[in-house]
Amino acid sequence: MNLIARTVSVVSAAFLAASCSETRNATVSQPSVIKSARSAYVVKPGDSSRDVEVFLKDAFAKKGLRAQAGPQSGKGGADLHVTFVDRWHWDMAMYLRTLDVSVIDNRSGKEVANAMYRNSALHGYPDARKTSEELVDLIFQKAH
Repeated sequence: MNLIARTVSVVSAAFLAASCSETRNATVSQPSVIKSARSAYVVKPGDSSRDVEVFLKDAFAKKGLRAQAGPQSGKGGADLHVTFVDRWHWDMAMYLRTLDVSVIDNRSGKEVANAMYRNSALHGYPDARKTSEELVDLIFQKAH
């Protein structure tokens, strides 16, 4: 009986550890574009109200780029055009469920990098600013 109890405990602990984890990943297809960029424009989706565009803009600025955020029409002459999709859920408070970031070379119109964040089923309440910074950090790490 003691063996069964230990087995159940170990399996339960493994399940909880796996379901509490968050996932972050980034892919960079053209590192030279990221490394040579001097400016970035983060597009604010029309339905966004959680300041993620500001967090991403600030994260790119910390990497030394001139960064701005605003509506789709404002991407102008920036080297990088950054779009994102954020999904928020409610569980006693709003929390970031997913964040997908796409970095586009403004000259070619092609995606040169992307990053994603996934919260788990047994989620935490991540700081959206910190998560945005971590994704931009991942992009730059993979580019270098």
